[in-house]
Order: sequence, then C-alpha cells, then structure tokens
Amino acid sequence: MQKILVDNLGSWNIGDLAMLEASVEEFLSLAPTVELHLVDRVPLPTKIWELPRVRRTPNVEVKTRDLNRLAILDNSPLLWRLAAYYRNHLLASLFERLGRQIAPGKLMVDTAAGRVSLERYCEDYDAFYIFGGGNINDVFPAELLRKCALMLCFAAQGKPVILTGQQIGPFQSQAGREVAARALRETAFAGVREPLDSARYCREAGLSEERYAVMGDDSFGLPQASEEDVSRLLARYGVEENKFIALNVRVTSYLPETQRHLQQIAAFVSALLDEFQLPALVVPVVMDGPESDILGGRKLASLIGAGRVRVMDAEGVTPVSARGVLGRAFAALGTSYHFCTFSCAEGVPAVCLYDGSYYSQKALGLAAFWRVERLLLPMGELNDPEAVRRVSGVFRDAALREKLKRRALESLQDWHAAFRQALQAARLPLAAVQVRVIAGEHDRD
Repeated sequence: MQKILVDNLGSWNIGDLAMLEASVEEFLSLAPTVELHLVDRVPLPTKIWELPRVRRTPNVEVKTRDLNRLAILDNSPLLWRLAAYYRNHLLASLFERLGRQIAPGKLMVDTAAGRVSLERYCEDYDAFYIFGGGNINDVFPAELLRKCALMLCFAAQGKPVILTGQQIGPFQSQAGREVAARALRETAFAGVREPLDSARYCREAGLSEERYAVMGDDSFGLPQASEEDVSRLLARYGVEENKFIALNVRVTSYLPETQRHLQQIAAFVSALLDEFQLPALVVPVVMDGPESDILGGRKLASLIGAGRVRVMDAEGVTPVSARGVLGRAFAALGTSYHFCTFSCAEGVPAVCLYDGSYYSQKALGLAAFWRVERLLLPMGELNDPEAVRRVSGVFRDAALREKLKRRALESLQDWHAAFRQALQAARLPLAAVQVRVIAGEHDRD
C-alpha cells in the first residue's frame, strides 16, 4: 500500500472543501492500492475522514530560526506590523535561495513526534499530492514557501509530485515567481484550473505538454445535491426555484477592493432587483470567521434595505447543497471564484465582480475557461449606466444557459481524464475500471 501525502490550504471555505472531497474520492476510485495521508487543515465538518484509506496527518509548518524570532513579535500590539514587514522580506530572501543555497530537506518542521527535518518528514511517504486551490503565488508568501519546500524535497528524494486544479499566480515578486517555477519543474504532472496565466506559468517553467493540462476546478467532481436538501434550504429563506438572484460578496484583507466598492455594489444590485422584480439570496462560500461571506452578505443587505436580500447562514450548508441552491437560482452575481464556478457548473449564468491582481486572475481565468467573456464585470464599471443592461442581457440569454450546461458536461469528462493522466504520470497503479461512490450509489464510468 503506497502512502501519499495530501495537502492544501485549510479554511472555512466550502470551495476548498468541495475540491478536497471531490479530488480525494476521485483519487481513491482511480488508485485502489494507495493510502491518502491528508494533512489536517480542515476546520469544516466533512465525511472525508470516514472513507477507507484516508488517514489523518497532523499539520506541519516550515520553520527557520529567523521566522521563529519574528513569531515572538506577532502578539505585540506595537510590533506586529513591523514583524509582518520583515517577514515578507525574509520570505522573499528564502524564495531566492530555496533549492539553491538552501536545501529544502534541511528546513525544520514541527511534528507530533517533535521537530524534525523536512527530509526526515518526507521519508515516510511515497508521493506528494496537492489538490486544487489558489495559493501557489506570493499573495500568500508563507504558503508558497511551505508548498515549494515540500515539492522540492519530495523531488529530491526521487518521489513524484502531482498537482490538480491549481491556480498558479499571480506573483508580486520575481523571487516568488522563480521559486514556483523551480518547484513546478520538479512535478510529474500539474493540472491547472484556468487556461490563461496558470497555463502560461507552466509553459514558462519548462513543462512539456504531456506534464500539464487545463483540467478545470477540482470541485467539478462533486455529486449532485438531493432535491429534498435544496428544497429545504430554499424554503428556509423564503425563495422559490428560478425566482431569485443569488449574490456573494467577499469582504476580506486580500480583497480590500470589495469594501471600497460596497456602496456601488449595493446600488447595482438594487437596480438589478428592480429590473427583474426578484428577491436576492446571499449564498456564502466562506462560512465563518471575521471575513466570512455571511458577514459580507449582511453588510450588503443592510445597504440595500427593505428586506430585499436574504442571507444564508452556515446551518446545513455543504459544498453539495450550496451548489444545488445556486443551480436553482435565476442568475448569480458575486465576487467568489467558487460561487461563480458552482453556478456555471449548474448551467446558471454567474457574472463575476472583480478588482485587484489576485481576483483579476481568478475572474479572467473563469471567463476564459467557460468561454464567455460576458461573465465579467470589473468593479470600476459598476457606475457605468450601461452595466445593468449588459448584465441583464447575460441573465436573459437562454442560449448561454444551454452553452454553460454543455460546457459543464464536457469539462467534467476532461477533469476525469486529466486526473487519470496525473496519476499515470506519477506511475501509480490504477484500477482498470473506475468505480466512483456517489451519494451511496455505485456509478461505473
């Protein structure tokens, strides 16, 4: 039984959970002789831990002496900003030297058994797998250091590294871009979720066409929601199928533009609701914490007023049920990548509001993947008198709905094929026939 270390960023984001659940199920169904040792960074409830051949592995963080010293200052009310400033400079220096002057295996990590070298930590596993996400970039520099160090260390031990459903970039520094390229060059296979910048970074890193593919988002593998669960949620918030507009606003430290544009977003949504004479339902993706979509939705609802916007809370919401609710909307408008992805995967047009480099790459890649440029609206154009007319035209376009449904079916097939390609590239023994367990039923593909 081969032991595969499985990693990605954990959060209160059901988009992250969707990618985890779908990709782990797919991996297990394709490779019957592996154990998946999943790093425990999953705060949301999930049945993934109950699956056979899934093992819970404690989280590890890369340590250096200088980073440890800065950590002491993090809780200081006077010095934490200074610590953050120097941490970014230190991380940039580590990016430049990692895999060159610094051997990744010599970095230290804290484990349940104590502090050990990364080289020793990786020795217990036969391969490294990172399921989908948007954090191979220096917007999240500590996460980039962690992932690149693990990728380079596994490669140095002659063990395969595979990625699926990744957004690669954007990069704010040349050092971040170069360390990501060095790590990508060591992968057996890199599956990316959008055909623009992520695919370009793979080419620039020198990956041949056989070693990377545009496979879409790892959430594509989610099963369908039950009619009962979706109907129950719609009834709880007093909306009817195909008679509400789904909304999502992400007010977060890495998307400060939303806060600056919140008044314009509220005015734009009000105009849309007037146009269609429909209520709105905020469907959150980040479910908890100070930057949750629930809090952002409540801010938006208070600005619009008159009870025209209902806000879903976290109770009873799973990735599958959230996607099911979005599939029953008339149309969708939001900032979250997975909010828009879930909607389009259900054949419901979702217009993505965006600003800033990180979310611009997400939005442009989203539209390019679905092959519909009209699914975009820059936040700077919210005050354009023509913007409501343009978005209304997208929402009313019946042919677009059919195009999205066809693209969703095609994309799911491509995702399955690329996943198999990733495991073949890692030389993992695969099942002759793929059997997937979906909602308690066995489907033979």
